[in-house]
Amino acid sequence: MILHLRINARNAGKLLNPTELMEPRCKVCGNTPCIRDTDHLFLELPLLKDKLEAYVNNMSVSGGWSQNAIHTTHAWLRRT
Repeated sequence: MILHLRINARNAGKLLNPTELMEPRCKVCGNTPCIRDTDHLFLELPLLKDKLEAYVNNMSVSGGWSQNAIHTTHAWLRRT
């Protein structure tokens, strides 16, 4: 669901909490989003860095990633 956000100049660039949006609506269908609990998985990236770099190098070529996606992913990996 893609939310259409009304942002004024005072809040430009500020991360917004989705539950604090006034009258959020999906830009595609116009429906109100539903808030639900989710589960998240957190990984120890430094332990997976070598395998992850090999995967990214392979998939970025065979998967046809954009240059922006490749550079951004490598920047994230350098931070680990």
